[in-house]
Amino acid sequence: MIYVVYLITYKGTKLPPKYIGSTNKLKLENGYRGSVSSKKYTNIFKEELKNNFDLFSYEILETFENRDAATTRERELQLENNVVKSLEYFNMSIAAPNGFFGRDVSGESNPNFGNKWNEDQRENQRNNRLGKKATDETKKKLSESHSGTNHWNYGKYHSEETRKKISESNKGKSSSFKGKTQIELYGKEKAIEINLKISEKNSGTYEEKYGLDRAKELKENLSIKTSGKNNPNFGNGEKISGDKHFYYGKKRPDASEWMRTRVVSIETREKMSKSQSKTFEEKYGKDKSDKIKEAISERVSGSGNPNSKSFKFTDPDGIETIVEGWFQKFCKDNNIGVGAMYGSIKTSKVCNRGKSKGWKCEAL
Repeated sequence: MIYVVYLITYKGTKLPPKYIGSTNKLKLENGYRGSVSSKKYTNIFKEELKNNFDLFSYEILETFENRDAATTRERELQLENNVVKSLEYFNMSIAAPNGFFGRDVSGESNPNFGNKWNEDQRENQRNNRLGKKATDETKKKLSESHSGTNHWNYGKYHSEETRKKISESNKGKSSSFKGKTQIELYGKEKAIEINLKISEKNSGTYEEKYGLDRAKELKENLSIKTSGKNNPNFGNGEKISGDKHFYYGKKRPDASEWMRTRVVSIETREKMSKSQSKTFEEKYGKDKSDKIKEAISERVSGSGNPNSKSFKFTDPDGIETIVEGWFQKFCKDNNIGVGAMYGSIKTSKVCNRGKSKGWKCEAL
């Protein structure tokens, strides 16, 4: 089956001159000229098709192998030409894979304009829907029809003026959710489900959630809002340089000595132990943990592995020792910091502080 996106041209005077749609090619060749169900044009369209069919001609714009591709392209062309608001088209809605949106149903264009339901009609409508729930499949279709690029507000952002109006209209109003927990509002199971969805939605970087362009815009706006005088702590700080610094005129304490003599409470030890016992996945989530593992692997693989090559250690007295592998064991046996020696290798400098002061390490 071949599907097409077509343009209908109307040469009469009762309708706008154009219509963009999609269907299968055979149907179009057999006389199909579009589906018009808007209150504004449907009766005129049916009457003209019946009495003046020769006023309608068609042109095939593009062909496709499946319906979804044709519908997607139909939608793109309708949006490009703004068919709902344009006076040149009698389209009153925008095509979507699972239905239509964008139809103008305001005022007299609404199918129910001027009609008011009486109490019996309302009661019948309520009874017809009472106890009925949409299936998971239906919910999924509804969600897809209003998600991503199908959403009516996709790619649009409120202007500052609109945001101010929304803010002003909500001032003084009290939310019905105020003071209530999610468990009180939805029950325990639903509350857990909601929290999991929120957690998934908020995880990831700006780039992953919004795309590169939008992420860059958000970061710039955030930077502007929190920089300089916009920072809530602007002017609250006090410079502590020079004689105002708490170490001015004093010798900076030996951090390693302080760590050795520090007394850690049992509660703190338990917290540290619990924190260290977690896997990367538990602490950071799968995506971030994979990146951390990859970075660690690159840092300690091959030539970066401290146990894969030889090192020359020079102590404060200038005595040199060649170590074949077992980098960390040598550091532990001589009571020198592993991190300090890594730093010495990278900078090719002698360590100048802590228990490693005077030591130097070179990779051979």
